[in-house]
Amino acid sequence: MQFRERHVNGVTVITVLGDLVVNDNPGALQNVVKKVLGRGERQIVLNVGRIVRMDSTCLGELVASYTSTLARGGVLKLAGPNEQIRRLLQLTKLDTIIGVFATNDEAIADFTPQEGATC
Repeated sequence: MQFRERHVNGVTVITVLGDLVVNDNPGALQNVVKKVLGRGERQIVLNVGRIVRMDSTCLGELVASYTSTLARGGVLKLAGPNEQIRRLLQLTKLDTIIGVFATNDEAIADFTPQEGATC
């Protein structure tokens, strides 16, 4: 699994590439999000559109990343989930908690100036 990071209009977009499964670098997603938060960035879009497979353990990592972001006064949103990930989010009702968008642009546009603002 790999991560690509870019910044658009004050939002950090992290693109996950490959499989997000427990046997492939456990904790990597959380580490990337914590690194971004450590730099003071609070508006994060996690693009999951290029994930091939995701298991339940890594779904837990996603929840932990969301919780860490929220605890630091930030907002984490998801963009581009494939059908399998979308179904998983619906089954677990995570789509009612975490903002899920079809594209990065939609997720970025959904941020308001107050969200994730630092003091």
